Amino acid sequence: MKKTIERLLCGLLLVGGLFHSTAQVKIEQEFRMDPKEVPAKAITYLELMQAGHKVKWYKEQGADRSTIEGKFKKEGRKFSVEFDEQGQLEDVEVEIRWRQVPEALRKVIGTQLGQQFKRFRVKRVQEHYPQDAGRILDWHLKQQPFPPYFEIELKGVNDEGSKLYEFLFDPDGKEVRQSIILLRNTDNLEF
Repeated sequence: MKKTIERLLCGLLLVGGLFHSTAQVKIEQEFRMDPKEVPAKAITYLELMQAGHKVKWYKEQGADRSTIEGKFKKEGRKFSVEFDEQGQLEDVEVEIRWRQVPEALRKVIGTQLGQQFKRFRVKRVQEHYPQDAGRILDWHLKQQPFPPYFEIELKGVNDEGSKLYEFLFDPDGKEVRQSIILLRNTDNLEF
């Protein structure tokens, strides 16, 4: 009982301290979903994207809302398509490598990150396409590209210590959003 209270107090202090920083706190959990529970509108959209039959569906539970995410691989690329609970498209993300971000943009983003952190390591980069369904379908089906935003997950070290962060940058490299990622505690060993 005493350990539970101590853990709860430590957690509250940690979260309280995070809310005083400049970044938002991102708390979310993903759960696998049965495709039968997915809104027909979302399934139809992925059929238009020619996602194939190997779509894995997830319910993503955030601090204040839930979304539905369809994940699949196509032509060697990992796609993540996010919908609200009614099946309305929210965004499309395509995983890429840091070196695939245009060099000039990498320098702009790297300079900004270098000013915020003593050091940082990029863990994941995704091209992020906002909810304009028509443009996304044109881009995907007709190869008519439009400039993506970039979502970057990194481990950053600053005066407050080492934390996981998620940044969103616009096509010109301007920071749109910064969040601190809180990982879910578990009683199980994960390998």
